[in-house]
Amino acid sequence: MKKTVMAFIATTQLLLSCKQEVLLPSSDSALKNTSYKILSAPSSATLSAPTSDYSLVWRDEFDGSGLNSNWWTLGFKDPGTGQLVPGAAGQYRLNSGYAGYVTSEDTYVTGGSLFLRNQKRSYTGTDPAGTYNYTSSSIMSMHKIYLNRGYIEFRAKMPVGDKVWPALWLVAEDRIWGPEIDIWEYFGYRPDQGYDAMGTHLMTGAYPNTTWYSHFIKPFNGTYNAGVFHVYGFEWTATQMKWYIDGTLVHTLNASGVVNWPDENCYFILNNGERTESPDNTTTWPNNVEIDYVRVYQIPISNPGFETGNASGWSTYGTTGIVNNNQNSGSYCARIGADNSGYEVTVSGLQPNTNYTFKGYVKLATTGNTCNIAVKNHGGSQVFASSSATTYQQVSVTFTTGATNHSATLCFYKYGGGSGAAFGDSFQVYAN
Repeated sequence: MKKTVMAFIATTQLLLSCKQEVLLPSSDSALKNTSYKILSAPSSATLSAPTSDYSLVWRDEFDGSGLNSNWWTLGFKDPGTGQLVPGAAGQYRLNSGYAGYVTSEDTYVTGGSLFLRNQKRSYTGTDPAGTYNYTSSSIMSMHKIYLNRGYIEFRAKMPVGDKVWPALWLVAEDRIWGPEIDIWEYFGYRPDQGYDAMGTHLMTGAYPNTTWYSHFIKPFNGTYNAGVFHVYGFEWTATQMKWYIDGTLVHTLNASGVVNWPDENCYFILNNGERTESPDNTTTWPNNVEIDYVRVYQIPISNPGFETGNASGWSTYGTTGIVNNNQNSGSYCARIGADNSGYEVTVSGLQPNTNYTFKGYVKLATTGNTCNIAVKNHGGSQVFASSSATTYQQVSVTFTTGATNHSATLCFYKYGGGSGAAFGDSFQVYAN
């Protein structure tokens, strides 16, 4: 895909991953306001990938009247920094491989979906300047929404025809090209593949010294009927990438066979384009990519139930310990042994301007005592909730990340709540 590119600048971070079998959501009946602790699957499809510790950490359901500018930018230029996507010819065209000029009227939200439209028409563009025979749509989340590993899900319809070139992809937030992860990249026609090919690719290295790990599903429309909604899933871990359609695994790429396995924060580009070198004999105009939702799942809390048998991943103060009695579930829980003591963990991978819930199960050993959970360092005021129950009770707080915040500190503690012990277990954080 976007092969004519230049290099640029540096650095980022990672999130965690650890695997066991569970069922993933793959229909629109997926839960909207819970963590996906155990995920519901499509009819009799069992996925071998995501772990039961995955939680929904960000989503866009496209339920408003337009694009959320806190998350998305039209075209290829970040409005805050003025930085272009690497190698972009201008704000509204990536490179000469694309025949169309990106316009605002071809990008719209209506009826609970995002529409990315292609049109065949004469259009005079300004950045880059020129006269174009097509217009198209492309949005990105550079410097706004980005992730390192996890499970991504789109519910979408794809256009078909020899000229179309839609894609849902990830590129590096540090603006060094690559990696590039083509989650779903459809070619109406590509000379080396012929007609009707869906690509699921990874490119690694730094341009121009890059290596492609390409895979094609052919015929795609002939097999799946691209014009109806499908759930397109993608999982990226430290050891594998996996691509799913409607809950069925269709491609696996192992890190063991890849040089420079990605470990960078990556942002989204969602586009519908027209391929310059492709013919225009079978394409219907206008055409759309229709996206019902984009959802991101990760493992934001390391050791959320203390099942390592220690406080690994958490900071402690005062009198604390991990015990194998009084647990809510599993084999272990956290114990606070005295007042003015507690646990804290900082989670990363959150997205700015996003509502989250932090919850966990807590109980007190002594009637009349209290314990608390809280969230701080998220770009807003600290929020907390208390409990005095002597049997396990689920306690939760909601918070909203600030405009530039990708992390928060989660707390379980006693402060002025009496001298008896408190117990905590099964903590979660997820997007609302």
